[in-house]
Amino acid sequence: MTRGCTSRIIRVAELVGCKLLGNWTTWNYHGTGCFRSYGLHSRILQVNQGESRALGHTCRIGLLIGLAVVGFFLGSAAFESLGNFSFFQDPRIQRKVDHFKVQKDAYDVLFFGSSHVLRGIAPNVFDREMGKLGYPVESFNCAFWGMLPHEANASMRSILSLRPRNLKFAFIELGWWDAHINEKNHYTLRTIVWHDFEETLSVLNSIVISRESLLEKLELVGLHIGHFFARAAHLGRGFELFKREPSSGGDHEMDGPGSTFLAREGFEPLDASMELEGHFAARHIEFLQTIESQAKRVERIETENRRKVTAEEIGAYNRRALRRQKAIIEAYGAQPIYVIPMRNSGSPVLLRLGKEGFVPVLFSLNDPVKYPHLHDVANLFDADHPNATGAARQTTLLAQLFAAYLSSLSSKSEE
Repeated sequence: MTRGCTSRIIRVAELVGCKLLGNWTTWNYHGTGCFRSYGLHSRILQVNQGESRALGHTCRIGLLIGLAVVGFFLGSAAFESLGNFSFFQDPRIQRKVDHFKVQKDAYDVLFFGSSHVLRGIAPNVFDREMGKLGYPVESFNCAFWGMLPHEANASMRSILSLRPRNLKFAFIELGWWDAHINEKNHYTLRTIVWHDFEETLSVLNSIVISRESLLEKLELVGLHIGHFFARAAHLGRGFELFKREPSSGGDHEMDGPGSTFLAREGFEPLDASMELEGHFAARHIEFLQTIESQAKRVERIETENRRKVTAEEIGAYNRRALRRQKAIIEAYGAQPIYVIPMRNSGSPVLLRLGKEGFVPVLFSLNDPVKYPHLHDVANLFDADHPNATGAARQTTLLAQLFAAYLSSLSSKSEE
């Protein structure tokens, strides 16, 4: 059957070819196809029985591979529908999400980002200050340590998919859409779960436009595609089929380290954290031993913020991801507000993006010239994070800037 179909296709092709040459009378078929036109003899194709079988075999292999791929993704979707799978694998993040599922309609402001937001923005302080300024709000800190923009964006999408009815503003830490993953986090569950289709496409775009070498780009592409397929296969997540439904999120149910952060609406100051016994305590001690270097660090930040930014640097920033993030937030009826919190490095590219209008609303708190108190040693836990006092001062400043912004919008609407 395959041979007969192939022969018919060859005959039709020869007929069309001879028609194009304008010489029907010179066409003959003797098991092989030959064009004899304008004195030219061109043997174009001969299909014997062996070649025909090989072609059919190749088609069958391709069909089987295609069915296997489709079956893989359908099976993955079915497996996910059976289990009580969580987007988040760190129990402290999950506690936040469980709490938010119950209380989501109580909040009209959410904060997303890395430890700079987690340790540096206190919702209770923000709400109190906004109320004093005539703009009462209820906010919650959804940030977590180590969340670079791609992971933070994926977690933001997951949280917004819960559809909080009263959400008006989403504050997002503005950062570099970095495609690198710390080696110790390769193929951990937390890293795997944020590699859904949308975020994987976004991170691949970050790689393509980056200024990395071709070899580094290929390595990063392979790494992220590997995480994508690991997520699709649900590697290491079979146990979740049998776990209990998440708790209702009540604060009284949260025991152990990190249980008190819900009373602070997701805010975790470093100097009040149970983790002081380990890595963070050592970092705090190291900072105390180098306090005299703080003036030099502040001077470096000022210099970096004033640095001229090249077109290549702007081109390497994933503005498509930024636009997509903005569109997602707006689709849920909220307004995106971008923030650059206090940190131990300058932000020249991010500031340039704000000046050129790529970022709709941007509050840069990482400015030692305007806000020197945020970099004062008395307000720091380490060179990169504030202590509880510094977080309160940074949050108060953010609330004041935000209230001034809302006031300006009211003035424009009255005009």
